Amino acid sequence: MGWSFMSSMHSKSELIAHLTGPNLGGKMKTVAKCVKGNVLWTVHEYLEASSGYPTGQRWIGCYLMGADQGWWGYKDMDESCGPSDVSCPLSYLDMVPCPQGPYAAPWRERVKAHHAKLTQFSGKLAIGTKVKLKAGLTLAGDPLTEATISSVKPLRATVGYLTIRLPKKYITAIL
Repeated sequence: MGWSFMSSMHSKSELIAHLTGPNLGGKMKTVAKCVKGNVLWTVHEYLEASSGYPTGQRWIGCYLMGADQGWWGYKDMDESCGPSDVSCPLSYLDMVPCPQGPYAAPWRERVKAHHAKLTQFSGKLAIGTKVKLKAGLTLAGDPLTEATISSVKPLRATVGYLTIRLPKKYITAIL
């Protein structure tokens, strides 16, 4: 499965409107949507029976979006494909029953683990807090093992004399 590019999509917002708007042929509607970087997450619902899917059935859509030579395009999949991205909002898992198949349930577990990791240190991180970092991180070839929080929103840390953006997924412990 490849990427789809359309000559009329000159911006990311136009592409999102196309993927979530009334242009879905009247057979489904978008119940929820969320953009995380260049990933569009949706909950779609069938308004009429289509391709063997009953009216009212919902599904989680994942659209990887990207630009090439001024045109925006997407690669679409649903959770039954077990997307590699795990930034799907947790609330979407409650809105849609888990589909059958070998990929959806393990993907949902990875999504839950991702969100648990993100919230593990919520409320505990403050300016001046020392944190242990995930093994294998380097900066200019030197290993990074710990840092000091210098800003909470956005999350930034000081390593030596440098201040870096620090995604929570790289924090393993508070020292």
